[in-house]
Amino acid sequence: MKTSVIVIDDHAIFRMGVVQALALSNAITVVGEGSSALDALTLAETLQPDVALIDISMPGGGIKAAADIHRLCSNI
Repeated sequence: MKTSVIVIDDHAIFRMGVVQALALSNAITVVGEGSSALDALTLAETLQPDVALIDISMPGGGIKAAADIHRLCSNI
């Protein structure tokens, strides 16, 4: 079973590079991408990935987004 991941970073080129690097793994599937804390929370609630890879310095704050995701979707 593959690990599902969402990738959240406000720098599109960096985010694309991370997604491409993760795509090389047979054990990981990127199920969503976003650029803000709101995107992170929305994708986490909607997609329920195994892992949320979040930039800590992005619009809305990555640390706050991680805390909100943990509070609402503690399995991520």
